Amino acid sequence: MDISESLREAASLAREFEDSPLWRIANIREGAITIQQQAERYAAATDHETRTDAATWAREGYQILSSALPDTHSGPVPDERKTGWVIAHEIGRLLGTEFGWLARVRLASQPSFPDASKHDPSVEYLRGLIEIAGLSQREVAERIGIGHRLLKYYLTTPGTDKESRVAPYPVQFSLERLAVEQMRSG
Repeated sequence: MDISESLREAASLAREFEDSPLWRIANIREGAITIQQQAERYAAATDHETRTDAATWAREGYQILSSALPDTHSGPVPDERKTGWVIAHEIGRLLGTEFGWLARVRLASQPSFPDASKHDPSVEYLRGLIEIAGLSQREVAERIGIGHRLLKYYLTTPGTDKESRVAPYPVQFSLERLAVEQMRSG
């Protein structure tokens, strides 16, 4: 499912909160409205920057919405649909993890040729790419032709371990191609 379809479906699910008693909770209302508005903004956008911004804010709307959902109840277990968790889970499934979503959005408009000016060795981005690829770190390292231990060093936040290293652009590009391959086939 591409970004546009995921956002369209997430907005449709977010509308379900409007008919729920949960709509009275400000953050649920704000999150649902944000998802809907940003899905529309993404669909209407004509440039990559606006699409990226809208998709990022839609994911933020999901964070706001899901953080406001009640996680406790008194008495018998309520209908799961009424608690909002079923809807939130479905939206979360569409958007994926924060880093995975941001990597998907970024990849949606990346050219398939190398461009080192787009080097982003951040651990979060690289982990998001691996998540999208759907492979273990060991499998990824093997596919891109580096040692598993070296990949682990690239995925360690700088300053937290003396072995952490900044991934060079060819590693990032290889991970992007693996992620794109999975997005196209999956």
